[in-house]
Amino acid sequence: MKCYILRWNLEKSHFTKEKYSQFLNDFHECKDDVGLSWQIDQWEDAHKGDMFVILQNHSDNDGVLMIGKFESEPYEKISPYTGKSGHVIDLEILSAFDRTPEIKILVAFQLEKEFPEIDWRGGIHGELIDNFVADRLCIRIMDELIARDIWNEWTFSDFFEIKTVTMNEL
Repeated sequence: MKCYILRWNLEKSHFTKEKYSQFLNDFHECKDDVGLSWQIDQWEDAHKGDMFVILQNHSDNDGVLMIGKFESEPYEKISPYTGKSGHVIDLEILSAFDRTPEIKILVAFQLEKEFPEIDWRGGIHGELIDNFVADRLCIRIMDELIARDIWNEWTFSDFFEIKTVTMNEL
């Protein structure tokens, strides 16, 4: 499965904690107009349906902030903050977390040890990770969230349209 690591650097982003709190509120209330897009550097290879993981950086509890898939193909957009043109992609969120210091789920320092091949702290505009690493990361995230009763296994598989194969089908 293709997967992009996107990073939210609280020290540099125009997407503030207050904006995220409002997004999280709207997301958990299942409001229809909860749209979110993210700038992406490796946009040429990005496609609708690819998985993403957003990691919160430069906070008192760095870790996975959101998980989902790209809801659109990349498109060019001029930043209202810098006036520069870049490529953004719309996001469909499966799960979003309030990364308060008490939340100890999918924390960065653990993921850095388990997946040293991923640059968890560099840049903010995302990078495509190796498919083998993406598969391992996907399994790791799914296992932790199922163990914590945050997701049902079917929800994850259905959302990402993952076909499970039984031994009889091999």
